[in-house]
Amino acid sequence: MQETRTAASVGVHAFLIADVRGYTSFTHTHGDQAASDLARQFAALVTAAVRDHGGELLELRGDEALCVFTSAREAVRASIELQRRLRGPENGAASFPLGVGVGLDAGEAIPTEGGYRGRALNVAARLCARARPGEILASETIATLAGRDEHALFAPRRPVRVKGLDEPVRFVEVVPRVTLPPLPFVPPVRASSQRRRYRLAAALIAAVVVVASLALLILGGTPPRNRGVDVRAHSVAVLDPRTRRVVTDIRFSGSLGAIAADEGAVWVANPVENTIVRIDPTTRRPAETIGLPMAPYGLGVSDDTAWVIGVTANQRAHLLRVRAGTGLVEDLLTLGRSLQVVSQQGGAVLSPTSFHVTADENAIWVVDERMSVVRRIDPKSGDVLATIELGKPQTTDVLGLFSSGALDVAAGADAVWIAYYVGASATNRVLRLDPSENRITARIPFPGKPTNIAAGEGAVWVFDADANAVWRIDPSVEFATERVRIPATAVTGLAAGEGSVWVATAPNRQAAQSSTGRTGIGWIDPQAESFVDSLPLPGRPAIAVGAGYVWLSVH
Repeated sequence: MQETRTAASVGVHAFLIADVRGYTSFTHTHGDQAASDLARQFAALVTAAVRDHGGELLELRGDEALCVFTSAREAVRASIELQRRLRGPENGAASFPLGVGVGLDAGEAIPTEGGYRGRALNVAARLCARARPGEILASETIATLAGRDEHALFAPRRPVRVKGLDEPVRFVEVVPRVTLPPLPFVPPVRASSQRRRYRLAAALIAAVVVVASLALLILGGTPPRNRGVDVRAHSVAVLDPRTRRVVTDIRFSGSLGAIAADEGAVWVANPVENTIVRIDPTTRRPAETIGLPMAPYGLGVSDDTAWVIGVTANQRAHLLRVRAGTGLVEDLLTLGRSLQVVSQQGGAVLSPTSFHVTADENAIWVVDERMSVVRRIDPKSGDVLATIELGKPQTTDVLGLFSSGALDVAAGADAVWIAYYVGASATNRVLRLDPSENRITARIPFPGKPTNIAAGEGAVWVFDADANAVWRIDPSVEFATERVRIPATAVTGLAAGEGSVWVATAPNRQAAQSSTGRTGIGWIDPQAESFVDSLPLPGRPAIAVGAGYVWLSVH
């Protein structure tokens, strides 16, 4: 390594190692001069970030930097500042084009000529090697020494064995409390290939315009009205329910998952990055990002608290409690093995677990599909107050797929409502649970397969996957009456409030084969009971209603 600074003090030090991901490929693609310029840019960014937090850039080798600090907390803050500087261009300069992984550790180190030797450097190097682009991994020692910090949260990771060390390394992910800009890296495209892609894209756009125009002429339709802000993938779109227009979208990095809202906050899950984000509904901007020890797939919200169904790498589901403004993550309850976790490659992960969570004013309700029970959780203590049996435990078919069980849950209309699928239409039910008695007081016959459920706007609304329709259940008579057809589309979420029933849609298998149906958001007028398929979206949506808006988590 090329020496840039020499440290001579003895004692406990914190070490930061940062490594540019994809530097070799960048050199091969863009040449030595571009790689040299990139190395100088990297060195300048590291030097500025480290100097501002009392550290030293000790050694530099092109795509890797070793830095030393006398404070673990300042090392953590410097790592966040470095990632911010890398992703966010300042003073008109271009952002750094590659992702950088960072590793941190602290401990006794022996000063040598031009550097240090010690276990802490080895651990920092191993954690840096494990870090994905844009990720910061730190040893538990760093987290303990840094303590609670207003700039960062520490999300525990599973201990790992690394080369050269006898004991597994216990480490955490450093999660900034503020949302950083997205990673800027885009795979390089040769100029000739890029021009061909532009020409192909232009031809495809022209073809789409021609087809759309012909369709409008043939069908006698009219062009759609202004939708408002264009919605991007991997964002939370905010829809004004009065104008049916998107007023803003909040961009995130990585695929998003479940979303939940009340009058005080909106929470959205990122199962790829193991985080949840709280959005302030007043400013419609992220208020805090909270790292979790597992992937979040289900969300409920009550007051200032998020209730998370998290799934570990070995597919064990847990109920987590996260209090707003504290960064505190509590593992309240081990729920059991989740058998429906699916690959995150290439798309959304909307309902990957066999557990569902919702909240009302007095309780948190967690449904276990496999055991066919619902647990009532005290929102203050986190204790299980009651376990209510729904029916026989879930069964599987010859392919090992679930063929019965509770598929969704919603709270509203003075009850908890559960979509319960048995496998035969004659025996499918919507269950009404009376919270005052902690028991099932009605088993309402349902004509098809009930997969999504919402309560609000004077009724309970249930999607029938067999008929591609949303049924309306009047709570006073407890019977499925009118139904509204959803054209050749799968429903990925239902929400009721702000004057409508909101339907998140995506093409089902039939729609994908016939080019009917689309990914987007539609709504049902509770009075006219007609479906309007109005707003297309660039990815599969999850949906929530609260604080005067409709919130769409777009994957």
